[in-house]
Amino acid sequence: MDVRQLRYFATLADELHFTRAAARLHIAQPALSQQIRRLEASVGVALVDRSTHRVALTAAGVALLARARTVLAEVDAARGELADLAGVRAGRLTVGVTPTPGPLDVAGLLAAFHAAHPEVELDVREGLSVELAGQLRGDALDLAFVTAMSASDRAQLDLARLASEPLVAALPRDHPLAGRQALTLADLGGERFVGFRRGATIRELLERRATADGLALRVAFEVGDGPRARALVARGL
Repeated sequence: MDVRQLRYFATLADELHFTRAAARLHIAQPALSQQIRRLEASVGVALVDRSTHRVALTAAGVALLARARTVLAEVDAARGELADLAGVRAGRLTVGVTPTPGPLDVAGLLAAFHAAHPEVELDVREGLSVELAGQLRGDALDLAFVTAMSASDRAQLDLARLASEPLVAALPRDHPLAGRQALTLADLGGERFVGFRRGATIRELLERRATADGLALRVAFEVGDGPRARALVARGL
């Protein structure tokens, strides 16, 4: 047996469900099943009862679980102590960033991390939120800064809110609606929009809302970032 197999087994014991445990471990369910079988082969006894719809531990599984948790706790503690002694965590961190992180100062966060951990090599990649989510599931990224996504788009991922901001309409100063304090999509129904390209979270959000309101967005310009969108709007486009 190895530490990875013990961690997989402990997670399965927590969830008592192969699909949920695999999602929590960010691996495919067949891979988890294979590792549990290998662990059982190495100890020579069955650890999991698969005869029912719900996974249950055998008596041997219950006995091993207590030992496994002790081993995993000691391994995690040892790793933490060694990292503290070294004073640095070396390695490589691959980070995804959406072109529209809103009020979040991603550059500042990365700079602060680099200052605290100068030996960690940072690899930063830009992409749409849904693209970054796919790369996270494929282990091409370690973490990503994304905009809010639907439940299906963020499947198998943990999402934590770091910042938020209101969604507003940007208009030329001389536009008839520029003085309004609030607008609806219906107010802008006949306008040409500068929007992010298809697949972008904000574009999908607006199109879903427009469809629900019986409107059709006229996207005349597709851009990849907010400053360019504002520049086009300021020029009356």
